[in-house]
Amino acid sequence: MKFAIPLSMLPIDEIKPLAIAADQMGYDSLAVSDHLIHPETFSVPYPYTDDGSVRWEPGTDWPDPINTLSLIAGATKNIRLYTSVYVLPARNPMRVAKEIATLSALSGGRFDLGIGMGWMPEEFRAGGQEFSKRGKRADEMIEIMKLLWKGDMVSFKGNFFEILCLLDFSAFWNVFRNSKS
Repeated sequence: MKFAIPLSMLPIDEIKPLAIAADQMGYDSLAVSDHLIHPETFSVPYPYTDDGSVRWEPGTDWPDPINTLSLIAGATKNIRLYTSVYVLPARNPMRVAKEIATLSALSGGRFDLGIGMGWMPEEFRAGGQEFSKRGKRADEMIEIMKLLWKGDMVSFKGNFFEILCLLDFSAFWNVFRNSKS
């Protein structure tokens, strides 16, 4: 049996010590979740409670998941790290690909990316993205990220993104690929 610890909605100063303790105690993995913003009001009900209210209070710490897991990767040795979940279509695929490859390399291949489409239209409006097209946008992002992770020069033209010829970041990608083997 494997045990995981969710580190979401905790005060930010508790995350690193809990991660270190979980690693030392032999837990299998830990997870952080993701939200870009916390609006004063929500235009849709929260989908994961019966009454539609969110599980956290205004002012709850929501540190960036990739930066948080990078900190934890440097402070731990064995525990696996994952996002539960990362709101992929609210972001830029080139930046996400580089951040994920870097985190995977820094953690020695201990990172797993869990993605979701997002439920909160306000997050997408704040980032200038169309909420109704988030699924198709995510599909295209995954395609781009897989191309980038191959370590080759990338050209891509889709409905949401166009990459004419991206510089080769093979140093990151080679470490990323090697950490997955």
